[in-house]
Amino acid sequence: MPKKKPKIYIYLQMTKDFTAMYVIENRLYALYNNNNISITSDYSKADIVVTDTLEKAKPNKQVFYLDSTRNMERWAELTTVIQNKFRKKINMENGW
Repeated sequence: MPKKKPKIYIYLQMTKDFTAMYVIENRLYALYNNNNISITSDYSKADIVVTDTLEKAKPNKQVFYLDSTRNMERWAELTTVIQNKFRKKINMENGW
């Protein structure tokens, strides 16, 4: 039986720029296969919350502050956060 690959669920909470959610979603799906990530509207399901407002992290939620879709440094950090979350999920599934 093929092993199920982990999926990262990302919740977008952007309030300052109306086009930001569209830009972020399209960019993430261009970078990652939609078998690997999913943009969710269910906050409780999210592994990572991407927001443009400063918000306190909740238990089991990783909050990532993205001040602007044009900030390439923050984009690089976001991809690192997503990759680290993948690594953790893979390690958990393999019992490491």
